[in-house]
Amino acid sequence: MTTPNAERIAANPAFQTLTRTRTRLGLLLTAAVLLVYFSFVFTAVWSPDTVSAPLFGPDSVVTVGIPFGFGVIIFSFLMTGIYIAQANGPLDELNRKVIEESR
Repeated sequence: MTTPNAERIAANPAFQTLTRTRTRLGLLLTAAVLLVYFSFVFTAVWSPDTVSAPLFGPDSVVTVGIPFGFGVIIFSFLMTGIYIAQANGPLDELNRKVIEESR
């Protein structure tokens, strides 16, 4: 069931821009995180010698996989930060514009 107000908001060009931009940003950042994550997983599965190679010489207990894993986590945090910056900046301004125009 849709109300006339909901239909008016859905037809608003600012609302359409907001939803299109937010969806595109979310999908892009999600794809980036999944690409990095699955590259780590697939490297571990198909080339375990690469991931388990010692990082600091033959006697090192730290393997290449440890910084790679930390890199995946840090990359995920960075992508979250990018989304937050966009959501609290340009997307928030579009949201305010939609709210003002819907009154």
